Amino acid sequence: MDLFTGFIHTDGRLLRDENDREYLLKGMAFGNNVWDNPSLPPYDTHHTRDSYRELAEMGFNSVRFYLNYGLFEDDANPYKYKETGFEWIDRNVEWAKENGMRIVLNMHYPQGGYQSQGGGTALWSDKENQNRLVALWKAIAERYCNEPCIVGYGLLNEPVIPADDVWAGSRKWAELLNRMIRAVREADRNHIIFIEKILTFQNEETFELEWSRSNDEHNFALSDDNYNAVYEFHFYNPYTFTHQGLSWSNTSEFNKVYPNEEDIFADGVSWHAGTFNGEQCDLESRDWQYIESDRVTVTDDDQILSYVFQAREIGENGAVYVDDIAITEFDSEGNRTRVVYASNFDKTCSMYFWASNNIGNGKFVSTKGRKRGGSYLVSGTTDDASGSVGFFRPVKNYSYQASGYFRIRSSSGEATIRPRVDIWKAESISFLNKDFLEKNIKAYAEFSEKYNVPVYCGEFGTGTVSFTDDKGGDRWVADVIDIFNKYRISYNYHTYHEESFGLYMNSSLEPAANRNELLYEVLCRKNK
Repeated sequence: MDLFTGFIHTDGRLLRDENDREYLLKGMAFGNNVWDNPSLPPYDTHHTRDSYRELAEMGFNSVRFYLNYGLFEDDANPYKYKETGFEWIDRNVEWAKENGMRIVLNMHYPQGGYQSQGGGTALWSDKENQNRLVALWKAIAERYCNEPCIVGYGLLNEPVIPADDVWAGSRKWAELLNRMIRAVREADRNHIIFIEKILTFQNEETFELEWSRSNDEHNFALSDDNYNAVYEFHFYNPYTFTHQGLSWSNTSEFNKVYPNEEDIFADGVSWHAGTFNGEQCDLESRDWQYIESDRVTVTDDDQILSYVFQAREIGENGAVYVDDIAITEFDSEGNRTRVVYASNFDKTCSMYFWASNNIGNGKFVSTKGRKRGGSYLVSGTTDDASGSVGFFRPVKNYSYQASGYFRIRSSSGEATIRPRVDIWKAESISFLNKDFLEKNIKAYAEFSEKYNVPVYCGEFGTGTVSFTDDKGGDRWVADVIDIFNKYRISYNYHTYHEESFGLYMNSSLEPAANRNELLYEVLCRKNK
């Protein structure tokens, strides 16, 4: 039964349906095993006809449908499109129509490689990959230009742009983006085009992802043509909560709870003071040494703490391990009150390495722990350098002390190796709660208002670990959907069937099983 007589279209900041009523996309992602680089569709393993019925009953009205270019063409035979890929979309369109659902087609894995983790550099270095992507989108648009069940086309998922200059990188994305838009519009002016923000920038020499870099538009690249265009962002804030306990994301050590007024995030941070008069490591010893800093007192409400492992001038061939670190709190009378932070690096670590002259490095070492597990290694520093963890919420007029075990593999005679507590001043401090989530999402609503365009959260979600032991995954999902509804932002939950994030938590190579009942309940309640 075909319920759709027309297309979803944009109207300023809003979406409207064929009857000109406001339309809010409430979607769930079908991943389709795209990360396995399939050459054939997953057919009846990832999802079935009944999956659309289930989602409709949960209150969803759409599916964000992930595509891998390999479903349509082979690298050895480019521009020769396989009918099996189009037939797979046709089958899903039929299933969606039967249940009053619509589909957003999303190119999740393009020619040149999967973008999100920085492995897709060939899309940018080889223009032929871009040519093939443009041509494929034109072929898709030609095939589905008159199909109203399809909401539109997500041209490229989470682009990672190689650029030494941020604005040059933005232009690289804008150039490819506008090529794809022109190709689609030659065949199809009925459907929405979803324009994703740049996920991050990638150093062209080291291939490291530079997450701290951003242009002035939340990493959006504005299109030359905003006709029927929606600007798309993804939301997994904070990463330490939504990705906790996942080995592939280096977050195995994290154990976060939502909400948590002790888990803080700071803006406009500047260094204020540190503990520079405590013990230092004996540079001659090669055994594990227990070292304590002196104590530092917090005097203002706008101050926050970080743990610092200082490894200054250990030398080009120097290397130092740290393990079993802690920050301990003492009240105004000097009594020990609590351990603010501690880590034994058994599985991973979240330390950030800094060097004043950019020489040296820091990394987690999984087999060099003091008793078991791992440790954090700093090596090759020739000026001031450190590994740090933060930020932590202190109590005014209380004092704090850092400690840890250190083992010197080698060092120069000029080295300074010790733990520190550093105090920072912050222009604003947020806590892990609904206000923090809203502050982050509101920025996209403001972008929408500034340019009078709709915005869409094409992915939001939190990992399966966050739903265990009352960590609050269900509370996080409920609050995020409330905020989307408040700002009239369309959304799509990631994902339906996947071990790390899925509503169904078993392997997506097998029929769906092991439903996340907490997630199911909160999605049903909030969608309806």
